[in-house]
Amino acid sequence: MVFDIVHYALMTAERAVKIMKQKEKNRQEDEMMRALDGVSISGQVAPDSADASVEMFLRFLQKEYQWSTISVKTASSQLANDDITSVRLMAMCWRTAQERFPIDMKKIIEIELRKRGMILEHGHRGTGRTRIFTHHRSPKQLT
Repeated sequence: MVFDIVHYALMTAERAVKIMKQKEKNRQEDEMMRALDGVSISGQVAPDSADASVEMFLRFLQKEYQWSTISVKTASSQLANDDITSVRLMAMCWRTAQERFPIDMKKIIEIELRKRGMILEHGHRGTGRTRIFTHHRSPKQLT
């Protein structure tokens, strides 16, 4: 009977060690995947990541949405002239950058940037206007 108890305790401990090792392996794999997020296996930047070039991102979307090559090249060159070369920069300067696209492309790109969390939803964006509030006080309130 003592042997059965020791045997059961040993099996339970072995199972616990296996589970801990598997959790550690999963954690390391998750960390590696987070580190590789946005990078392809070849070491090049993924076309839909924030670090991708604007041209690469637009060509990636062009395949999905069948945009004309002329529209993509025109928008890419205009953004390059504005020094907007990466998807991250395009998202940061979206108010300015969106003016470089035809309406249909602009809407799709905005949706794609939102999907990737690079720009906020309409309700969260500021208006871009500065409001100055002044408080008028009567002479009695100043004393």
